[in-house]
Amino acid sequence: MVVFSLPLFRRYAALEFNYALKRSFWCGSVYHCKEDKTKDLESAKTGTINKTDVNYHYDIREVKHHETMAKDWWNPQGSMKALHAMNDLRIPFIKNGLVNSHRLKANEVKNKVKFLEGIKILDIGCGGGILSEALARVGGSVTGIDPSEGLIAVARAHALSLQNTTPPSYDVTTVEQYAPGVAATYDVAVASEVIEHVPDKESFLAATVATLKLGGSVFMTTPNRTMMSWLGGIVMAENVLNIVPKGTHNYSKFIKPSELSTLLEKNGCSVQLVNGMFYDPMRNRWMWSPTKAFIYAIHAIKIKDLSR
Repeated sequence: MVVFSLPLFRRYAALEFNYALKRSFWCGSVYHCKEDKTKDLESAKTGTINKTDVNYHYDIREVKHHETMAKDWWNPQGSMKALHAMNDLRIPFIKNGLVNSHRLKANEVKNKVKFLEGIKILDIGCGGGILSEALARVGGSVTGIDPSEGLIAVARAHALSLQNTTPPSYDVTTVEQYAPGVAATYDVAVASEVIEHVPDKESFLAATVATLKLGGSVFMTTPNRTMMSWLGGIVMAENVLNIVPKGTHNYSKFIKPSELSTLLEKNGCSVQLVNGMFYDPMRNRWMWSPTKAFIYAIHAIKIKDLSR
């Protein structure tokens, strides 16, 4: 039995928080942070699931579980509050990634509200649209896809309230189904807090990259597969602090940064950055972290078109 008390977790969180501050990981751009280039050649694990529960590359049990949260999806203080708060890191991460890859010009977007104007974005596994809407508000031309009819209905309904913003378009589908009809269409593909729910990571990433134009960017966030991510993301988040509903994560589906990097490179991408993230549940705030032990963000650029 693993004993992981709340005081111990708070103490660890405080140490992590203070270390991040000392290392200036509250910086506006993580591209100024040091990156560990070490690569592990271990192939990615996809998790063990019942074949009868899988349809079109997604786990039906995962979809049904997330649909139970549909009514609470847009409550910023509800079960999705950590996901709402994550936008404070995700939007600058995408913006800075596009600046550093020269898709956006720093001097032109510095004080521009709609800095993603002209950028076609695919939000894969968009759920109820938390990130899709945030990207649309800053000018992105956003398409959100998800295999859940219930969550897409939530996303479409909430988008009706958007003002002075072109709402995202939504489709009930998987990226494997969607990709053949939109090959080399998008400037950006985002899969945030998604791949840890995917049973077949290889086909998922191949389809994701296929939607991108040459030079396009893929941005992802996901938990690492470590003891600390299990303790923090499952034991504490789901069973002690109740930050997310029980059963949201399956540790066997988590993927290491080295494994994800290898799969992206296998699909013609060049990994630009892998950086750790840390969530402070007491403040409902995300920060960039010097450790990737919990959750990490990755940015890669499509440099080869393997379909030709």
